[in-house]
Amino acid sequence: MQILKIVLLILVLSGVQVNASKWKELRSLYDYSGSSCELKAGVKYLELREYTRVKKSKESMRHTETPFVINNKLLNEFPASKVKQFKKLSPLLNTKTNIRKFTYCNSDGCVEHIGNGFAIASDGELWKMNEIADVWNYIEKIDIPAKIQLTLWLYGKHHGTRYRKVSNGYEVIIEQYRYSCAEEYEEYFTYSVLIDKQWKVVKEKLLKHSKEKTQCVGNPAI
Repeated sequence: MQILKIVLLILVLSGVQVNASKWKELRSLYDYSGSSCELKAGVKYLELREYTRVKKSKESMRHTETPFVINNKLLNEFPASKVKQFKKLSPLLNTKTNIRKFTYCNSDGCVEHIGNGFAIASDGELWKMNEIADVWNYIEKIDIPAKIQLTLWLYGKHHGTRYRKVSNGYEVIIEQYRYSCAEEYEEYFTYSVLIDKQWKVVKEKLLKHSKEKTQCVGNPAI
């Protein structure tokens, strides 16, 4: 009995999830657009946009990508005037904005990131959303792998490569690569992220990190 107690204590202290399931592979967030989700009644089209700008600059946030789309109707099936109006919608930026809000820095400088959601209703009304809770309110159903990748994106994390179900939510592995031309190095990071049952990123742990000297592409050989 004493030996069993010691083994259980070691498992708890080492962070091993006794009830963890097997690891499953994840595809990119782009791959889950459309087919893995359903919009709530009254919503025909929804897309998420990411905006960036150099930190402390006076420039406006610039739309850099649209990584996720859910639609009951293709965008080009709406009237051309409505599509033009929709594409011109600007992001909501205020103190409540928390979608994909983070700043990435390296030796070349810092870039601010922010996300917004945009939707078209059945009656043609256009909606904007700048809070994570708003995005979930527009989605009726979503597959677990898609929901994991979407959660990571909403919280400003890199996309996951695999996941498994644990007692208090989902554990996700993130593998990230960074490169600095100015200092001529490349880095590799492996993180473990916990998404709780309320679909919030609540914990992040660095599992592995390596840094290597490299030559900047385009620089002449020394």
